[in-house]
Amino acid sequence: MMKVSVISTVSGLGGSNVVTELAQETRELGGHWQTSKVITLADQFTALFLVMIEEHKLADFKQAMSRRFSELSFEYSIPKMEATNFSEPISVTVHCVDRAGLTKDIHELMQGLELDVEQFSFFRAPVTMLGDSVYQANIQLRLPSELNIEKLTEKFEELDPGLRLSTLG
Repeated sequence: MMKVSVISTVSGLGGSNVVTELAQETRELGGHWQTSKVITLADQFTALFLVMIEEHKLADFKQAMSRRFSELSFEYSIPKMEATNFSEPISVTVHCVDRAGLTKDIHELMQGLELDVEQFSFFRAPVTMLGDSVYQANIQLRLPSELNIEKLTEKFEELDPGLRLSTLG
């Protein structure tokens, strides 16, 4: 079966889980995000997703996404250049002492490295003995071909001297 690339531009009101729900629905419909860029302002968001999908599934994919997310606006276009090749999915965990702006800094780093992020979740927990909070983020991602796990680890650990990135599996 021949796969095609299509750029999906999505905009509208976006709750905290809308990007995760869009990714999950894409996978359920037989597609895969090669890369994504998400911009939020107040409660609005706009996202660009480079989707790979079998050509015969594309029309059904477009209809299903519009039906499932009727409150969002969808536009589609064909990319003019070849997409970046990405690794198989890997799972990483970020551990560090929490600080203001940490999640934002992590998102900006991932965008700058052009990672294909499939899932991102995090939590904060107070540690009374330390008088501080700890932060943990679990991320499933694909690396662009020019980036390896060692370089990824180095870039993440540059965010904060106490930050540690570990891989799972």
